[in-house]
Amino acid sequence: MLERKYRFSRKSGKIYLEDGEQLIEVGESLKVIVLWFSPAIFAKPFSQNWIQLIFIDNQGNWCYALLSSGSTNALFPWFQYQKEVKDQRLDMIEVITTISLVKAGNELFDYSFSGMPGKPGLKEKMDNLIKTCDYSKIFY
Repeated sequence: MLERKYRFSRKSGKIYLEDGEQLIEVGESLKVIVLWFSPAIFAKPFSQNWIQLIFIDNQGNWCYALLSSGSTNALFPWFQYQKEVKDQRLDMIEVITTISLVKAGNELFDYSFSGMPGKPGLKEKMDNLIKTCDYSKIFY
């Protein structure tokens, strides 16, 4: 299991994987299992809201990404998605989440989230993974 960082470019509408000094384009969407997320924090750079995500990517790696609001309400779909998952009485760790960038009415792309419940036992498997790994030290 490798540690990876992803970047979501709202300007280009592309998702990138950091690999040393280079960025590898992975497309406009990414399937993940969200293990942890921070509340929105208003901070620099650019004086906007930021959310940290820790997730397992489609290759089974521990991954980290930051999502930003920019000058728009770009994080609204994330909050809406969290509510939808909760309303289904599911935990984020038992849902296969697709994070996409979709063209907005302006020059930027917005985030889009969708999900489907994973196979039976996924929640327990992710709980065990979280308990055995100290992800709080990853990426800091």
